[in-house]
Amino acid sequence: MALAAVAVVVVLVAVGVAKLLSGSSDRPERPAAAPGPTGASPGLSGPTAVPCPAEHHDGLVVGNGAGDTVDGPEAILGFEHAYYTDRSGELARRFVAADTANVTDAAGLQRAIDSQIPAGTGYCVRITTRDPQFFDVDVDEYRPDGRHQTYRQSVRTVDRDGRTLLYQILAR
Repeated sequence: MALAAVAVVVVLVAVGVAKLLSGSSDRPERPAAAPGPTGASPGLSGPTAVPCPAEHHDGLVVGNGAGDTVDGPEAILGFEHAYYTDRSGELARRFVAADTANVTDAAGLQRAIDSQIPAGTGYCVRITTRDPQFFDVDVDEYRPDGRHQTYRQSVRTVDRDGRTLLYQILAR
């Protein structure tokens, strides 16, 4: 029972990574999007083009690039890229610590992607550093049908074996 509850929390957190990172919408609870631009151009992600010019200054990172595990913002970008662009729970989970406080396993992430994120959904992530391992994250999600949703989250990272990984994702 406790394991099922943890799995549900992890799936909700994964879905919330996108949902919670945005935060405002006049649409239903599910990630919905206001009309967003379409077409391919630099700084855009996925079939639904999203204005997302990369920025990195004064504790602020904006983008939708592939990410890495060199620091917290890069790990967050990597997780979101795997989630939205690669649409892979397995790849997304590679950016999460094995001893995570509340992120579901790869299969749970994949179920959330498949059931809640339409193919072609674009996104843009805004990361504000609160301390070296704690970040406010806003994910703007743009659906192929033109709906927009912003999810607002707080993300805690940890360093494990020379890699920075997501440890906890909370709604804010």
